[in-house]
Amino acid sequence: MGRVARFSPNWYADELLHEAPGKMLKHDIGRLPVVNREHPDRVVGNLGRASILTARWRHHQEEEIRERGTLLPAFSIKTLES
Repeated sequence: MGRVARFSPNWYADELLHEAPGKMLKHDIGRLPVVNREHPDRVVGNLGRASILTARWRHHQEEEIRERGTLLPAFSIKTLES
């Protein structure tokens, strides 16, 4: 048999992303509906595991770039490729 629907916690748009996995694990869910605090009955998006992993991956890429130094501006890169 399938699972019985139950209360699903909301994720507020102003909450910190690193807290989402804990909330998902606590409630044994893989996705959180995103709502505004002013209108908690209106869903503005969904936050899933893939979104969290993508954000973390991008963050690590940005940190890696910062550690190596600054990049050339985009126009310089295009000029070098020509």
